[in-house]
Amino acid sequence: MNLFDATPKPDLAATRRVKDWTRELLALGDDVTLTVNEIRCADEDCPDVETVIGALFGPGRHDRWKVLAPAASITREQLAAVFAEFPPDR
Repeated sequence: MNLFDATPKPDLAATRRVKDWTRELLALGDDVTLTVNEIRCADEDCPDVETVIGALFGPGRHDRWKVLAPAASITREQLAAVFAEFPPDR
């Protein structure tokens, strides 16, 4: 326990859910590496926390998407809309 670190820990269940939905919505196999990271933003024009989803399809082939919300509040429908607007570049 670090008493000096006030950084909230990521919600691992929410991160797993976002990864599972991403894999399902984009029909990705197990050979695609996914990352889900919550990023804190100090800029007044962005939310306090945004979620960045990354996909590594192979050497030199990757993509990434941003959802302007914490992972715990992302819905499957929000992800579907993001992927429809910005399909992966495979």
